[in-house]
Amino acid sequence: MTHAAEPTMQEQLWTWLESQGLKVYGEVKLQNGIIDLICHDTKNDQFIGVELKNHGGSPSRIQHPAVDEQNTPDDLTESERSQIYARKYWPQLIKYATSDQLDKLYFACQDPVSVIDLEEGAKEDLHSKYDDIPLGPDEIGQIRVPDPFSSTEPIEILSESAVIQRTDIPEIRYDDEQTVQHYIWEEVGGIREGVLPNRENRTVRRIDIIQFTGEQHPTDVYKNQAEQDIIGVEAKGANAVRKDREEIQRQLMSYLDSGGLTKLYLGVPEGVKSEALKLLNITGPDRLSDVGLYTVNETGDTIKQQPAAKQTLYFDGIRENTSKNYSYIIDIGWGRSNPNLRTQKENEYCSVFDRLRRGDRCY
Repeated sequence: MTHAAEPTMQEQLWTWLESQGLKVYGEVKLQNGIIDLICHDTKNDQFIGVELKNHGGSPSRIQHPAVDEQNTPDDLTESERSQIYARKYWPQLIKYATSDQLDKLYFACQDPVSVIDLEEGAKEDLHSKYDDIPLGPDEIGQIRVPDPFSSTEPIEILSESAVIQRTDIPEIRYDDEQTVQHYIWEEVGGIREGVLPNRENRTVRRIDIIQFTGEQHPTDVYKNQAEQDIIGVEAKGANAVRKDREEIQRQLMSYLDSGGLTKLYLGVPEGVKSEALKLLNITGPDRLSDVGLYTVNETGDTIKQQPAAKQTLYFDGIRENTSKNYSYIIDIGWGRSNPNLRTQKENEYCSVFDRLRRGDRCY
């Protein structure tokens, strides 16, 4: 569930940071890039940046001269590991630290100590490449965020950030897509960035939130869909609702036609409620009236403005790839996907009951 893990971790971290008395914003544009979270400490008027990664400390997928077919990650020395992490994460963190729009900066993942605690050789290499580093490797704060699907450990701050000299403030919004996503996720639960069947082409189809009612597996919902649901939510910011009406309509129709949901909702800021209702019920195709509507106000309150009509679940969330090199089952809806799949033909989708009855392959 690697694709679902990081965005779900981000929502959990967002909620936790708010519980610490901070006002939180997601995917905020700084002068030098877009950072995952910005926290505003209104008491001290400080802006705190947090960059989150789904990373348990393994460098196996990081490109580095020390990693090749003959030299596995287990063969790496601690110094080599530090160099790998420095090359992968520090340039990004340095960009945020030099934006002049933050007072503090934190790095968050499952095991931040193994990722950004650098040995002396790596520190020297870092300073040799960058003339001005406001925060050194020992001054970036560290937050541990456990894997949302395999751990019940609490989120915790492992080390505090040093203070950066700030000369400007970041541009933050109350009516953006990330804010809508977060507060709806807090209201309905589920996972972020779930995967749906795509009956049209090879592109993996993702939806912002997938919520299960009753059983927590799509196969169980498929078997009992009269009583249970797989609910999808697509969130949009105010600007998108005003400017991208036709694209949103097309996207929602593709979700309705995916066969992987029993209910579908659009989520928008409260300020564009009337525009969203027109998009669904007046100017859109007939089937868009089946889409429900959530709105989120400036204080984070989520209101169901329009219920969603029940859809037929055609695929139980089980997809089997039948190619020669990759032949195994993938759970659709839990955020898992295989980028090596060559085709997305409809006969690659089947019920797990067919698989159990006829063997390991679908017919």
